[in-house]
Amino acid sequence: MKDRPQVPASSKSKQRVLGRPSRSDLIATDTEALTGHTTRRGVIAAAAMGLGALVAGAIPANGSSAYSSTHQEIDLAATPSRVYGILLDQKLFTAFSGASAQIDAQPGGAFSLFQGHPPLLGVTGRILELVPDKRIVQAWRAGEWAPGEYSIVRFELAEKDQGTRIVFDQAGTVSVPGPGAWNKMYWDPLQKYLAS
Repeated sequence: MKDRPQVPASSKSKQRVLGRPSRSDLIATDTEALTGHTTRRGVIAAAAMGLGALVAGAIPANGSSAYSSTHQEIDLAATPSRVYGILLDQKLFTAFSGASAQIDAQPGGAFSLFQGHPPLLGVTGRILELVPDKRIVQAWRAGEWAPGEYSIVRFELAEKDQGTRIVFDQAGTVSVPGPGAWNKMYWDPLQKYLAS
């Protein structure tokens, strides 16, 4: 009988905390089982999958299995290009929201929104993906959440009737804001700004 491949020590500690193997543990184990040894590609893939799963909430940082999400579809009277620009340009974001905004509009860039703007204690995060005039994906966290807690926010922009339809999704292992909060902080002020 062949011995089970050894899982790296750093992964073992994660197993004890979560009580189940992580994706990276499973990938590393599968790679070792198939090849008889750990490949550099297998280690890189395992690290990327483990980090991706943690960021996406598949492996909650706090060990919780709680999950929440919000889905909305919003129609705006502006082109996708204009809406995309407003959501990523700090001056335009401040103009529509009435709140301070710092946005490094590139993949990996940091953002800070709504600082000192109740009811939020601010929002911070990183831009994960940008497809010009079509998609914005962010790792997003509210200031009142515990350290290390993030949700994933996705804005999909599509032309609709000479305007834009935003298909919006937010998901995470924390209690994400419901549609009412997004209407108050984003969609209602954005519609007023576009109408002016």
